[in-house]
Order: sequence, then structure tokens, then C-alpha cells
Amino acid sequence: MTHNQVIFVGTVERQPRVFSGEKPLVSLFLKGETERGSVFMPVTVRGELAQKLASKAGAWQVGDEIYVEGELDWESFGKKEEKKYQTVISAKNIYRIEGV
Repeated sequence: MTHNQVIFVGTVERQPRVFSGEKPLVSLFLKGETERGSVFMPVTVRGELAQKLASKAGAWQVGDEIYVEGELDWESFGKKEEKKYQTVISAKNIYRIEGV
């Protein structure tokens, strides 16, 4: 059995985008640090979790620290003849880390 699971902690780099409607979606772009430097990771939240997160994510600001659990996935974009793909985290659990 194979598992696809990722945990990522990073800071919000762009204001989260919230799409409501029949298929709710929250899109974030996070920055994390590694030994070799910074890594930037798009995060997508869909369905029921996106509905719950929509009001909270709208209040998140650039620089807020976010914890994400999910799985690696991919999304395509661009025109049919020039389609491009990017790796994303499809979030299963996500929250803002509160300061103490």
C-alpha cells in the first residue's frame, strides 16, 4: 500500500483567494524554509473544508504562519496546446498558527 501524505508549515506569501459557489475553493501560496533556502508551495482547499475555511482565510494576512496536512497533487493551467502543470498540496487539514 502506498501513502501520499505531506505536512507543510509556511508563511502566507500572497493574500488567500476564496472562491464560493457550488464548488468552493480556497487557494493559498505559502513559503517554507529548508536547509538549502526557501521553497514556495501552492495549497488548494476544496469542498467542505473550503466552506469552513472561507471566512477565516479571508482574514489571513501575508506573513501569517500556516500549518497544512494533505497530499501532493497536481493542477494544470494554460491553453490546450501549451498546457503546464504544477505540484500543489491538496489540504485535508489547515489552520493558522497562533502566537503565544
